[in-house]
Amino acid sequence: MKIKKSELKQIIKEEIEQSEDLMNAIRDLTQAIEELDISVDYMASAMTGDDPLAIGSQQRRIGRAARPKSPSVPAPRDVAEKKLSEPEKKEKEKVVKGMKKNKKDFKKRYGDDAESVMYATATKIAKEKK
Repeated sequence: MKIKKSELKQIIKEEIEQSEDLMNAIRDLTQAIEELDISVDYMASAMTGDDPLAIGSQQRRIGRAARPKSPSVPAPRDVAEKKLSEPEKKEKEKVVKGMKKNKKDFKKRYGDDAESVMYATATKIAKEKK
């Protein structure tokens, strides 16, 4: 037996309306969601531990340039990378030489960043080969 979408919706609606506990739970959840403060300031404070009001006032003063004072996660530039071993360095150079044959394609895709993308890709490939 096939049930149309509209019939299924009607059946579900009737079942929900018959359960007073479920209706109360839905009303409570809706109320809690409406009262929930999901501003950017509170989300940022959850990540950094800073006071949400301080974040808000700082953003009002200096706008988007405002940055939290105590980030809980280090910025990518703060992460120390493992140095390449000699075999990895040699492999990287081999890969870069091979990529230089397709430099036009890299230039087309990445513009001025083509060379740094080539070296980054070669470094990744060299690290994966062991």
